[in-house]
Amino acid sequence: MLRVLWAVLAAVAAADPYRVLGVHRTATTREITKAYKKLALRYHPDKADEAGAEKAQEAFVKVANAYEILRHPKTRAAYDRFGEAGLKPQKPQEPRHPRGFRRPRPRPPRARRGPAPAPHPDMFKGSPVLDIKSTVVWTRQVLHRQGPIVVQFYLPSCVHCHHLAPTWADLARDLAGTVQVAAVDCQLVRSACVNFGIRMLP
Repeated sequence: MLRVLWAVLAAVAAADPYRVLGVHRTATTREITKAYKKLALRYHPDKADEAGAEKAQEAFVKVANAYEILRHPKTRAAYDRFGEAGLKPQKPQEPRHPRGFRRPRPRPPRARRGPAPAPHPDMFKGSPVLDIKSTVVWTRQVLHRQGPIVVQFYLPSCVHCHHLAPTWADLARDLAGTVQVAAVDCQLVRSACVNFGIRMLP
């Protein structure tokens, strides 16, 4: 329905709605309404004889449509600025990127700054936490898992991740047998962390 209305308004705009109503471009809304009512009474089909009924109908429709353009501030402003083109529905444009530039890709997560942790190649060694360090294990143990699972994403260089490791291990012991607790090394399984939108750790 909206597209039909825009199409009708665009067709009337070709005849200049100001000329159709006989008003100046600086006319107020009150003056436009007054001119419309006067012309609507003159060209109303019920007042025309049988011979001129068809022409009266065409004139009446043209006057009514011209009034529809000028009575609304939005459509009037569009016509005043762009003419007939301003009344045509605009298609949404996709954002363009300059030539030679690609769309930005998600950045891998980074650790918060802090003092460097002590060397610890495997912070979850000896704990019940399932430490995931490969895409194969990630796919098999997480994506294809049937039961409930809680996952932590971490980086070996992340200070806070090291501090949270004992707490995460305690959680795994408390939930043993009911919920699997896992940890994903974002340095080795980068795709998993990026796909889940992990940008800052912990």
